[in-house]
Amino acid sequence: MTMKRFFYMAVAAMAALSSCTSENAGEEMKADGKADVFIATTGETRTILDATNTTDKGKVYWVKDEMISVNGCEYKAKEGGATTAEFEKVSNAAQGGTFKAYYPATLYNAGNPTLPDTYVYEEGKFNMPMYAESSDRTLSFKNICGVLAITVPASTMVKKIVVSSPDKALSGSFMVKEKTSGQQDYYAELTSAAQTAKGTITLSCTEAINTTVATTFYLAIPAQTYGGLKIKVYSDESTEPTRCMATTQKSITIERNKIYPIEYAPNAVQMWSGGPFFATKDCGGLTDSWGEGGSGYYGCYNGTDLEDGQIPAQYDNATVAWGNQWRMPTQNEYETLLTVSHVMSNRTTTFTASNGNSVVFYWSVGNYGDYWTSSKSTKTAVYISFNYQNNIIEFKDNIGRWNESPVWLVRAVLR
Repeated sequence: MTMKRFFYMAVAAMAALSSCTSENAGEEMKADGKADVFIATTGETRTILDATNTTDKGKVYWVKDEMISVNGCEYKAKEGGATTAEFEKVSNAAQGGTFKAYYPATLYNAGNPTLPDTYVYEEGKFNMPMYAESSDRTLSFKNICGVLAITVPASTMVKKIVVSSPDKALSGSFMVKEKTSGQQDYYAELTSAAQTAKGTITLSCTEAINTTVATTFYLAIPAQTYGGLKIKVYSDESTEPTRCMATTQKSITIERNKIYPIEYAPNAVQMWSGGPFFATKDCGGLTDSWGEGGSGYYGCYNGTDLEDGQIPAQYDNATVAWGNQWRMPTQNEYETLLTVSHVMSNRTTTFTASNGNSVVFYWSVGNYGDYWTSSKSTKTAVYISFNYQNNIIEFKDNIGRWNESPVWLVRAVLR
């Protein structure tokens, strides 16, 4: 997918902004500050996304008929395919002393600037939110968001991609702020009302796309610190995604004007209809004898803290390790998982669901692989034990050795 007009871009636009007038002012801006035509150029900056264009790699191109909003007045590109384009007024002409412009024009939203909750996928096109401000007719547009580059593997049916965060909004009304005074490094700061609404962002395809090769989809995301991100890929308009992934950092900071590649390795899969999404690796990053991806986390909670069979988030090792979008499975969820077809071999247990998804559980010490659950037991907590010596799987009580060996591993599910 070729993305022409993207970021690290500065766009100079000949414009007048602050209010609209329906009077004709001709080609040049007159003494009263009115203008009918703007000139926009991408200058010498680069985008880094158009990897297929070897001749003009890094340049930014306007598209014919796309719109900018200049002080609430809409202007349309007369031509496209070049780094410079004329924008002509649609109806009213802009005027004013302080000139403010938004791209795309819909971002202005009748004076209530709003980052959309839905973007429509168009191959070869990406409408990166931009803003410019000036006291004269020259406007240097700046990208006010960061970008997620989500790569899904070949043979994936994609109808929509939904991104959410457990603690921050990703869409809604915003104010333009300057990161460094006088540097015009503008970014979109979501309002408190938008944050309360916890809006998500969706990339929607008019028709479902079957990726014949690994394909990257781009989404603008507000520049802020998130307590993790959750990404769901849907093959149709059903309520359940076909693929699900999430960042495993406790927090991730997105900066304006930067791209954040997410190489799609499905790290959470659904093993039965309506069930939770199991991470495809253990929490942590160890790859030695504690198990592939084993966590090394010891039990760190007390049975008296358990309520209604669930441990509080601050004592949940998956939450502590990966952030609020993750938790440890319950005993009931593990019991349901055991009804899924599975094979114990070479000190690993592989579960394969009827939908083709699979997860693997590993060994921790000797011939055993012990994983915490988040469920209360008669003592403190329940863990599931994969006994590779006798090829059995059973549930046991934590007997209080929560700060000793052997290590209980941690597998996470998405909240």
